Amino acid sequence: MKQRLVSALFHASKTALLCRKHYYRLHKTVAFSSASFPRGARIAQDELMLLSQGDKIRNIGIVAHVDAGKTTTTERMLFYSGKISTIGDVDHGDTVMDYLQEERERGITINAAAISFQWKGYFVNLIDTPGHVDFTMEVERSLRVLDGAVVVLDAVAGVQAQTENVWRQALRYQLPVIVFVNKMDRVGANFYKASRSLSKLEAIPLHLQVPIILNNEFQGLVDLVRMQAITYQDELGKETVSTPWSNWKETIQQYPNDLKQLNEQILEERKSFLETLAENDDKFMDIYLEYLEKADESMLSEQVIQQAIRRATLQRKLVPVLCGASLRNRGVQCLLDAIVSYLPSPVERPAIVGFNRQGARIERPCSVDGPFLALAFKVTYDLHRGPLVFLRVFSGKKRAKTAIKNVNRQQRETPTNYLLISADDISIQVPEIVAGGVYAAVGLGETASGDTLVDIHDEDALILQGLHIPAPVFYVSVEAESTRHEKALKDALKMLTREDPSLKLEENGGQTLLGGLGELHLDIVKHRLVRDLKVPAIIGPPKVAFRETITESATNNCIYDKHIGGQHMYAEISIQIEPLERGQGNVFSIGDKLKRRLLLESPFKENQLAQILRGSHPKGVSSNKQASRSELSVLEAVMEGFENSLARGVLAAKQVVDVHVTLLEMKPFLSLETNAIASLRACAVHAIQETLLLAKPRLLEPIMRVVIQVPSKYVGAVISDLTGNIRRGAVVSLTNEENSFFEKSENMNKVIDARVPLRSLLGYSTDIRTITQGNASFTMDLFGYDFLPNEAEMDILREEGLSFSLQS
Repeated sequence: MKQRLVSALFHASKTALLCRKHYYRLHKTVAFSSASFPRGARIAQDELMLLSQGDKIRNIGIVAHVDAGKTTTTERMLFYSGKISTIGDVDHGDTVMDYLQEERERGITINAAAISFQWKGYFVNLIDTPGHVDFTMEVERSLRVLDGAVVVLDAVAGVQAQTENVWRQALRYQLPVIVFVNKMDRVGANFYKASRSLSKLEAIPLHLQVPIILNNEFQGLVDLVRMQAITYQDELGKETVSTPWSNWKETIQQYPNDLKQLNEQILEERKSFLETLAENDDKFMDIYLEYLEKADESMLSEQVIQQAIRRATLQRKLVPVLCGASLRNRGVQCLLDAIVSYLPSPVERPAIVGFNRQGARIERPCSVDGPFLALAFKVTYDLHRGPLVFLRVFSGKKRAKTAIKNVNRQQRETPTNYLLISADDISIQVPEIVAGGVYAAVGLGETASGDTLVDIHDEDALILQGLHIPAPVFYVSVEAESTRHEKALKDALKMLTREDPSLKLEENGGQTLLGGLGELHLDIVKHRLVRDLKVPAIIGPPKVAFRETITESATNNCIYDKHIGGQHMYAEISIQIEPLERGQGNVFSIGDKLKRRLLLESPFKENQLAQILRGSHPKGVSSNKQASRSELSVLEAVMEGFENSLARGVLAAKQVVDVHVTLLEMKPFLSLETNAIASLRACAVHAIQETLLLAKPRLLEPIMRVVIQVPSKYVGAVISDLTGNIRRGAVVSLTNEENSFFEKSENMNKVIDARVPLRSLLGYSTDIRTITQGNASFTMDLFGYDFLPNEAEMDILREEGLSFSLQS
């Protein structure tokens, strides 16, 4: 009877799980994270206890180049931690973290997926990020709120193009990093070459492990901290055996030559490991020198070494490097140990920096007892709950159904529930959210990615730096199939752009344009719109997002004098516009004469002016109790007019970039009249447009960095195609792919690094397959912008409906 009951319960839970997965496939519910399993809506008491202890939390991200094995590694982490009972496979489309239909069909990660689990008394919030450059925004917003990162390298390829991108993103937020060299079971895998390739990133690797390679097979690894050989007794890798290296090597008889070479290598690596650690940690240096003098092994205990590794990692002096083969279930438990041992807890990270009302820079440490402070970093939609807003809590705590304030929008929000994250099912409610954690909030109707949330009564609220959002490089036109579907399309686009800030909506001549980061990015959005959201829409082919800039300096005085609605609108603005170097962005400043007047004749302070000029002043918040709202709005109105006008240039209504705008004079200087603010805003728009015409504007086109891996015999054909008259590209370098399987360079794959205009790369994936008979792979990301040739510029202007060039 008991056996039948257990069997029935097992089949019932299994059926429920299958039904739930079918439900999500059917209804296409999109959730940022939570691969939850039948465990109920209530969280275990021990997990609540861990969440309240900041030093027991690890918020980490898994980042890498596409196809390095991030999702496979994450799947094993969940399995070994007990979060899941069976291991999914990316190729089979049944992994926990790749839960969207598009992800499972394409075998790639599109949405950053987060999940929470325990490992040896620690609570880990883990985010698996995409590796494709088109979804770099997912990586960006994940790293913004994390405390550390695991960079996964392919043991054959080492550091690749997208690895460099995610490394720069981690560097932007000063995250400590661990490197996991994956796929050690592949033919051509080379742990040392993969580690040496970190020199491209100016990182100093610290080998914590050495792979055991016998008879060209990856059989385990040696832990250099404990000098233990770690091997596996079963295919799932759950039964590990840890044996002192000196004892384990004596058990191997059949590969004497390999073993002798491996032993010499391990002894050399151990020595190098200790020396590198000593060179980068003063405290350990003293211990190591004393050890060399006394030759006392007990001085180099496991605890002493681990403490030194932790210090060097948190200070980002060294990058611990581990190895394994996730697909074969090797090395992942050691990686989990390294995560909790060497990556920081929230309380060990530098205090978060924000700005208060007065524009002062304030640091706030991670503390449960501090004022509530959280950052919204992602919004996604649930079929039943509506928008789910994902938060990183940096300070304080907050219970559900308690009002909070969105500082960016100056709006009151009242979340109905707070939830733990767990890949495609978010149902684990927590009574309160606390500093150091990552959660989902239900019921935040207006909050968007990058918004700061504080206590409703916080009189000295901070505003945090938002998210770095890359500019679109492609646009597609979007329109409803019929007028009765227009509202549905509008609502769907609003939802999609709120979910993904890297999508940009524009109206151009009555046509709706949707901008994205690449062809794949927009193709995924198209499928979401038509197939998942069931909105009948007509989507045009991708078009390149050009930019405009100027080539000369110009000064202009603009007078705006009109009667509108019975009111006299008058303003006068003098500006100077100067060109900047590519990639500098737009800079706004105030002329010395006007600046002196503002500081002497108004209650402005210098830091307030700087805030308004850089656009970081929170709208609707007085920056100084002595400065009135109207006084602030005068300058804000001018800056808003400048920014709005630069969003649509005078050549082809493209965004204007790399210009320095200096406000020389404005009239009225300061005014409490409402129409003065509107007049100044309108005058600022006209001033920019008129002055751009005087500064000889030009079009800019996006230039891509294209990295191609191709067999040697196709190199000539690929380079000829890249540098021909059609693509107009330039090859920067041609190198051998780091692959130890081939000894002769002529047999190695080649890596072509080129710079190519984006408009000539439309459909390139099909073209290169034809040229190389399907034997090449490539990645591309935005390198920068450059001028078009005059003839090409005229062609673009004609395509945009213009028949002349303004600088001819």
